[in-house]
Amino acid sequence: MRKSHNDNLTETVELLKSVMQNPNGVSFFKKRKLKKLIQHTDLSLLIETMNKIQMEQDPNYRPLLSPMNDSRTDEEVIADNYIFLAKYAIEKQNLKDVRKLKVQISEDCFQIFALTPTPVNLDFEQFATSDYPYHRELLLEAEALRADLFLEDNAESYLHEIIRRIESANLSSEQ
Repeated sequence: MRKSHNDNLTETVELLKSVMQNPNGVSFFKKRKLKKLIQHTDLSLLIETMNKIQMEQDPNYRPLLSPMNDSRTDEEVIADNYIFLAKYAIEKQNLKDVRKLKVQISEDCFQIFALTPTPVNLDFEQFATSDYPYHRELLLEAEALRADLFLEDNAESYLHEIIRRIESANLSSEQ
């Protein structure tokens, strides 16, 4: 009889945590068990496991859709990633009275400002370090997709859509 998904997830989380805590102290049996749990899936169990571990370590972590189930366009992914990072930066910088976001393009790079009584340039780099691995992945993904779009023939229309999405974002914390 096969184990339920929740049982597999729980077991995978526990095994992966033990490997992360002490890689050299994990028995051959546990390593083999972890490999067996992961190898017969489409990686969704591994992604779900990593999301669960990250949520336990960082209460601010909010996983987006997993890549296998993500039906968003590149423009939506880029905009969503920048919006998530902007909200996080606004919260961490304790900015008040942010009305909306404003995007400026300079040298094929986005600069995103929080429009407060005095506009504030949001520096995502400080929240995309090794201390924030999820944020780093979001920023790298957005930048890579944006770079790919710049190579397209119709890049201008893609940029307008991304900017429109970012600038019309709902910045309230309830969504």
